[in-house]
Amino acid sequence: MLVRVLKLKGNMQVLNMMLGLSNNGAVRPLFALPADAKRRNYYGADRPFDGYLGDVPGFPGYESVAIVDGTKDESVRDFARLLWPDAGDNNDGFW
Repeated sequence: MLVRVLKLKGNMQVLNMMLGLSNNGAVRPLFALPADAKRRNYYGADRPFDGYLGDVPGFPGYESVAIVDGTKDESVRDFARLLWPDAGDNNDGFW
């Protein structure tokens, strides 16, 4: 189902990239952040799946993080600045 939804939205490239990153451990620092930091990735109640999703009742330990327009460099940089504000523009390790 998830793959079908991503295909409809044109995000297979992003899914493939994230699966590759998860296999080599590159996304671990992202999910190791405190929940408060991850919750900054929020786009409003009308877009609940476009940001951080965690602490879901009935799904202990489940988390997801979405980068809206994740195929655009500036969107990824904005996301990194949001989660790691102290890094400024020196967050080359993320993107």
